[in-house]
Order: sequence, then structure tokens, then C-alpha cells
Amino acid sequence: MSTLLVKDEKKGAYKESFIDERFLKSSSIALNQATKEAMRLGKLSMLTLSMSIDAFVQKDLSYKDDIYGNIKDIETLNQNLLTYLVKVSSSP
Repeated sequence: MSTLLVKDEKKGAYKESFIDERFLKSSSIALNQATKEAMRLGKLSMLTLSMSIDAFVQKDLSYKDDIYGNIKDIETLNQNLLTYLVKVSSSP
């Protein structure tokens, strides 16, 4: 299954698509959703790496703002996913 990475128009940032507090009632579903979110995070990371390599090889700084924005989004998504996983592990 492929998932599109969609930016939040209001903030210009990526936000979580799969993780939701309502899934915490069932650990197996919550972990499955966290896996999907981690795969999505990996795709964004690979996209950012590809953009960085292209910018380096082409000596083109026009990608700089997009790359830095993606890195900030990756850090935020990573922290949110980690927080979600801690909640999953502490749920009954």
C-alpha cells in the first residue's frame, strides 16, 4: 500500500496520518498504525536525502529551504511517534 505524504496547508508541515490516541485501546492496532507511520517517516527521510544529494551534486542551493523544512518535519514526526509508542507500551 502506498501512502502520499501530504503537507498541512495551514502550517506547511507534515503531520501524522496514522497514529491516533483512539487506537491506544487496542495495542495490536496501535502498533500496526505506528508501523505505518514509521514507514511514512522513512519515505520522507529518503525523499529528503535524495533532495540533499541532488542539491549537493548540482551545487544548487534552491532546495535548501525545502530540505531544512523536511528535516524539521522529520524531527517532529519522530518525536510524536516516539511519544505514541511510549503511550502504547504503558497502556493495559
